[in-house]
Amino acid sequence: MNLDELKDKVLIAADQCQCIIERNPNVILSESDFEKLFSKCISCIICENICSPMDDDFSVHTQLSHYLDDKKHSDIRPDIILLKESKIKELLRTDITRKSFKYDGPSIAIELKYFHSKDDITKIVHDFEKWRGKLNDYTYLFVVALIDVSSRSRRNTFENRKARILQTFNRMITENKYENYLFCKVLKKVRKKNNE
Repeated sequence: MNLDELKDKVLIAADQCQCIIERNPNVILSESDFEKLFSKCISCIICENICSPMDDDFSVHTQLSHYLDDKKHSDIRPDIILLKESKIKELLRTDITRKSFKYDGPSIAIELKYFHSKDDITKIVHDFEKWRGKLNDYTYLFVVALIDVSSRSRRNTFENRKARILQTFNRMITENKYENYLFCKVLKKVRKKNNE
């Protein structure tokens, strides 16, 4: 599977998350819940086979530092990262206290943002900024935003917040020439009031 095929599968997973959230809004109460749900959806979509992976299989990892190649380490730790299974190599290093991995292959990083009703939309800029200069033909970034709105809020509340996220996203693409490497998806969670 190539990165463009994988990118399409990430979009399908996002759509599946949206369907699940619409049916059961309480499935996500925190950004950690969002990460867990999205990881499950993407694992099912790519048919992750952890028992006997094939050379061409991608695997789903959470909170794993992104390694640019065998010499350079990035301190970026995306919420979810999809790596080609056959390209992951464990490094035995004595200079660090945790395990390290060498990875020199294609990847898709997924940054998740859960926006509550009063959260500042501009916090999404940080996710774009930390990837500046690191996206290329082998590394794509998805930013998936979930906007939590009350069922009693005005319809344009979600639309205005979504428009601001997409405007920020488009500005980052234009400024950094990331048309083929940076992607954004906005999901909606409608909270019902207790008496509804």
